[in-house]
Amino acid sequence: GPKRKGVLIDAQTSYAIPLAFGIVKDQYKDKFVNNFLNTVSRQSVGDDGKTYPEYSLMTGFIGTAWICMALSETGHSDYAYKMLLNTKFPSWLYPVEQGATTIWERLNSYTKDNGFGGNNSMNSF
Repeated sequence: GPKRKGVLIDAQTSYAIPLAFGIVKDQYKDKFVNNFLNTVSRQSVGDDGKTYPEYSLMTGFIGTAWICMALSETGHSDYAYKMLLNTKFPSWLYPVEQGATTIWERLNSYTKDNGFGGNNSMNSF
């Protein structure tokens, strides 16, 4: 096929999906994995302009399904566990810390800053 040039968005999902699907060429894989690990272990700025802590879920709907697989398959299950055990927003355990008894439709269904923000129909307590 034609040679293509593109821009990789430096975000968790941009790395997780190609790694999970095994489409990263060997010659680029080490740098690709290191960049991926950096997106997981650094503070990140969300679409809302706020800064979120290390090991936060910054994947969106699509990437969330693949991030742990990509971390584990590249030998970095420790990063996946740090993400799993993170209790700060946005994370899998943040809703549990807020009293949730089921998985919320959205990670931001309730936040300390915004309360329910009009999303209370998507929560279970």
